[in-house]
Amino acid sequence: MMSDRKIGYIGLGNMGGGMASHLVASGYDVTVFDLRAEAVQALEDKGATAASSPKDVAEKCDVIISSLPTPQSVENAATGENGLVHGLSAGKVYIDMSTIDPDTTRRVGAAVRATGAEMLDVPVGMGPAHAARGQLTLMIGGNASVVEDCKDVLDTLGGEQFYCGELGSGATTKIVNNLVSCSVATLLGEAVTLGVAAGLDPERLRNVMNNTAASTLHGRNWTEGKGVRAQLRAWL
Repeated sequence: MMSDRKIGYIGLGNMGGGMASHLVASGYDVTVFDLRAEAVQALEDKGATAASSPKDVAEKCDVIISSLPTPQSVENAATGENGLVHGLSAGKVYIDMSTIDPDTTRRVGAAVRATGAEMLDVPVGMGPAHAARGQLTLMIGGNASVVEDCKDVLDTLGGEQFYCGELGSGATTKIVNNLVSCSVATLLGEAVTLGVAAGLDPERLRNVMNNTAASTLHGRNWTEGKGVRAQLRAWL
């Protein structure tokens, strides 16, 4: 059941924009912030409210979510000038859904808890299309009682959900998962390249692999002609 808590979203890129849009479509009162004015405008057009800074988001919202590209961007949004910690207070929850290292997560978590608020780290699996449909795989780290308190929001954003342990365990799980995922993607690319060099049709080869023990999520979603970097961004 959806609560009447106000949701803040910081970072409206390929993943964050989809998640924020889905929250709006699901009926939540959503306030957003991004460094790109056009990204904010796109969410305003869907019914979200714009904020002037991460601090502004935190002051106006009960649950604040971020999806940002780097550890430094998370720290800047959380603890920098006009960072969200300056707008947090007891009873509020910060959920970071970025793919970052656990040390940064725990460092930010300490700053968040110093305000009386709580933090969860919830990196995700799957891609932008899943984000827009609320069908992401969630890797959840943090206090179990806080996870339960945020169940309505997490259920809106995620399909499969896995509680991994205390704060930072979600980030660690995502890194380990990415190690396997990137290795599989690299091996798949090398194998297809080898087959094509030997004269095989890549589509026929892919169909064979997808119907044997060599089948992988990467292989089933391979888009020929799309660069490896773009493939990895979509998958991870």
